[in-house]
Formats: sequence, C-alpha cells, structure tokens
Amino acid sequence: MDIDCAGIPLARLQDMVMGILSMRTLLAGRATVQARDIFDMYLLRTHSYGEVPPLAKAILAAARKNVFAVEYELFRDTVIEYLAPEDRESYGSRNAFDDMRLLVDEFIGKLETGPVR
Repeated sequence: MDIDCAGIPLARLQDMVMGILSMRTLLAGRATVQARDIFDMYLLRTHSYGEVPPLAKAILAAARKNVFAVEYELFRDTVIEYLAPEDRESYGSRNAFDDMRLLVDEFIGKLETGPVR
C-alpha cells in the first residue's frame, strides 16, 4: 500500500527526496567531485521535484566550477562501464559528456535566478 503525503504518493516523495539529495551532493562541494554527480544531475534536471529551495550563490558557483572539473576520462572509467549497453551508446562519447556538462551548467544557472520547478 502506498502511503501519501499531501496527495503525493510515497514513491514520488522518495524520488523527490533522492533528487534533491543528489543535487545537494554536487552542489555542496565534495573534496573531490565524482563523475557520477554530473551524470545524476544531468538525469535529475529533467524531473520535476516541486520547487527546489533557494541555494546560496557560493554553493551554486562552486557547483558550476565542479561541473567542468571532471574530465571525460574519469566519466568514461567510472560511470560508462556501469551503464546498460544501449545507454553506453547514448552517453559514452566525449561529445555526449561535453553536452551533458553544458546542460547541467545551464540548469545550475537557472537555480541562480530563483527557485526551479
């Protein structure tokens, strides 16, 4: 039985929480940014989690910097090998990774201008 909160099914609430936590992982600034953070942000940016709370400008600036701190080779070696074969084709090239980073950076830029829905 799915429990809900304010009319939102439990599974949806879990997705929302995981999305926000994953986003904050990248945005909070790890000592070493991981390639999967960028991949997670790339996937999460297309999902609606309700309004994302405002984030400090310093956190957003660090996140934008972190997006471009990860090189393709790290992404290839730590993310691509774990994807399904069909996803490897979609995400496995250097060009796909560059596009991914640009889209994540664009998403973070939207967060700088206010809450994102």
